[in-house]
Amino acid sequence: MTRSSHLSIKHLTPAGRRRVLAEAGAFDGSRFDALLQASLEDWTDDVGGFTENAVGVFPMALSVATGFVVNKVERFVPMVTEERSVVAAACKAAALCRPHGFHVKAKPPLARAQILLVPDRPGAVSCAPLVNREAERFVAIVRGEGDPLVKYGGGLLAIEARKTPLPGEPEATLVNLTIDVGEIMGANKATRIAEALGSLIEKHSSSRVAFKICGNDTPERRVRAVAVWRKEALGEDVWKRKNRDVGNADPPAEETRRLGDDAIGRFLLAQECAEIDPERAATHDKGIMNGVDAVCLATGQDTRAVNAGFWVEACRGGTCRPLSRFRRTTEGHLRGELEMPLAVGVKGGATAHPMVVHNLRTMRCQTAAELMQVIGAVGLAQNFAALFSLTNEGIIASHERLKKGS
Repeated sequence: MTRSSHLSIKHLTPAGRRRVLAEAGAFDGSRFDALLQASLEDWTDDVGGFTENAVGVFPMALSVATGFVVNKVERFVPMVTEERSVVAAACKAAALCRPHGFHVKAKPPLARAQILLVPDRPGAVSCAPLVNREAERFVAIVRGEGDPLVKYGGGLLAIEARKTPLPGEPEATLVNLTIDVGEIMGANKATRIAEALGSLIEKHSSSRVAFKICGNDTPERRVRAVAVWRKEALGEDVWKRKNRDVGNADPPAEETRRLGDDAIGRFLLAQECAEIDPERAATHDKGIMNGVDAVCLATGQDTRAVNAGFWVEACRGGTCRPLSRFRRTTEGHLRGELEMPLAVGVKGGATAHPMVVHNLRTMRCQTAAELMQVIGAVGLAQNFAALFSLTNEGIIASHERLKKGS
């Protein structure tokens, strides 16, 4: 039975942290110990098949962020990152918005793929009208013959074609596929479905396939996270940073409210700056991805695909904009919201990695939707922590304090 995830493990040794996490129900202690006892050569043999020309493994620190409550469920969050402050920031943000934590919704796992077709003989025109006219029939044929996801309850759902004139091919056609990929990230399966559909279109048109591939712009496959940080909690944190010499003394209530109000005001200036300045927006969004990438690495996700989807969304309007939004509530608290595309899975690919299996169990994520929810919460938490530090203590001062272990 997992108890509260709000544990203080920072000042323990790695072995002590593993023991505490095992007692809290987050770790299978014996299984994790067995993973740690494997040599680097053992790991090379186990995971070398994931890539080409493997000669060894590259160890990085595996951390666990504590304090997260996601949709009323206590979550321990494995993170892999080279930057110490990322994990500390996630823990702090999660602690400051307890007990309610993060409310997160994940939309269905709809992936995209694309096929580019060009006329196979002079005088032939775009096949877009044919494909759109026969769309339902083509979908049914692919689902019946060449769709590897149908047996899992997913598969090709819809196709849409449009004429896409290119400099060398004025009658080129681009076909967009919408695919339910279920619990997997789905890149390879989506590409296979695109290949099957491409072959079918070639048989029924005067076009040939130029390429067929999964798409990383997945606007339907997204997550939305919301959290509220109370001004009293923020003010108390600011007060304690300024009055470290008073130990555990309680700060004056009126002072914490005042400090919280001031901190939120400075925080929102940074948000407003990101909304009007693309350069600031890029750094703002990078703060989100500090957390997202760390959890994706720990859970065997395709971080390149996740980043591609995120950044095309951030720049969709022609300039970089923040994907998170912070505002003051009517009660004067700080409300944060993050909505972003997120293509992840809990089956297939690198999720067979023994450490990934362990990490998903630590998170208690059995479905892709649950994993999306946790990652969305971490992304919002990381963004909050970065802006709170930036506009109050300062980034360098925060880093220096972390180095000192305070």
